[in-house]
Amino acid sequence: MSSALQVLREAATRKSVAPEEVEEAMALVELQTKQAASSIDGKWRLVFSTSTKLRMFQYIPVTEDLRVDVGAKTISLESVLGPFNFLINGEASSFDAASGALNFQFKEVQVFLFGNKVW
Repeated sequence: MSSALQVLREAATRKSVAPEEVEEAMALVELQTKQAASSIDGKWRLVFSTSTKLRMFQYIPVTEDLRVDVGAKTISLESVLGPFNFLINGEASSFDAASGALNFQFKEVQVFLFGNKVW
């Protein structure tokens, strides 16, 4: 598993790993990690998504952080692309540790250009 974790670290820091390698490493870590998370509170760097079948949209080439605070019932997604910063805020209504399901809804979008709010 240590080699799979190294692949994921490389993908997260340099974005120089092929999407197929990232997907394989993630699958290996998931198989070897039997314990469900009791909490997902914190900041998560998003690097790879499996929400679409189109492989070209699965690898996220921008800096994207997800912040979750289930106790405060908040969730936010911050994406940085060059001079643009996108901040999407919402409510996290519940987290089921057994299934790993997070129920949430985004409600507000802010767009910044060079640090100035434009939307």
